[in-house]
Amino acid sequence: EGGDTNGRLNNIEASHLLDRVAMSVSKSDKEMKLPVPLLFTILSLTLPNDTSNDRKTIDERIQVLFDLMQLSSSQDNNNNKEKQKDTSSSNVIELIHYLQQTNQLAPEPQILQTTEAKYPTQQYHVGSPLELFAFAKNEIALVQDNDDGDDAKYTVEDVKDLLRTTFICAWGECYGKRKIVPKAK
Repeated sequence: EGGDTNGRLNNIEASHLLDRVAMSVSKSDKEMKLPVPLLFTILSLTLPNDTSNDRKTIDERIQVLFDLMQLSSSQDNNNNKEKQKDTSSSNVIELIHYLQQTNQLAPEPQILQTTEAKYPTQQYHVGSPLELFAFAKNEIALVQDNDDGDDAKYTVEDVKDLLRTTFICAWGECYGKRKIVPKAK
């Protein structure tokens, strides 16, 4: 049977999942070398999905990916040895790109209207990570003091808020939990 009762994957299922996702991503990428942050984003698919405490599990998953973004950017800079408390907008956009590549974003929020014309037919496209990021920032009214490109900094709480917007909707977090209320007789 598929996993245990806590939503954890067994080793064979996890290996198969990672293999399939990595292969689908590498088919779209001309090189067979995948960046380490992308590999860790793929690996995040195997994190347990504790249904009793979904919010905690997702927060932990976002924290791991946020730490990975910081590690990746600190290796690029090499001069910053201490742990940062924020990350750049380019890192957040890159994370959105990796989540989109590994199908960890809900499909519906990614579909954006291409033109305002409704006649003869409406036109839509899959939003780019930059577009999704811009719409998500507007949705939560997240404006940074120096919001001019790479200089804008985002905390882990900002990233959590962005990933839960209706324009990014990582892991279906934008959908509310629906309680089924029995009908009165």
